[in-house]
Amino acid sequence: MANARLPTLEMLTDGSYVSVLIDPKITGARRDALIAAARRGADLDEDWARYARLIEYDVPGRFFWPPPVVRSLRGTEAAGRVSSPGLLGA
Repeated sequence: MANARLPTLEMLTDGSYVSVLIDPKITGARRDALIAAARRGADLDEDWARYARLIEYDVPGRFFWPPPVVRSLRGTEAAGRVSSPGLLGA
């Protein structure tokens, strides 16, 4: 999943964003349909796709590391598509 394409569904005020993680075996029109459903805020079958909140950051002196931090959203978090300051467990 190092080369995963993570569509931005919603930018959040703290600089993080909501995306959807899709099983890499799902491609083409089926993947596009899952992204469209996620953009509408639909319930997703977690065997195929999951909402996630991501944040990207830079560490001086490191090239392309670490990757974005990913936190999977479940239940009411996914339903509301986030806005909780403590969502990342900080």
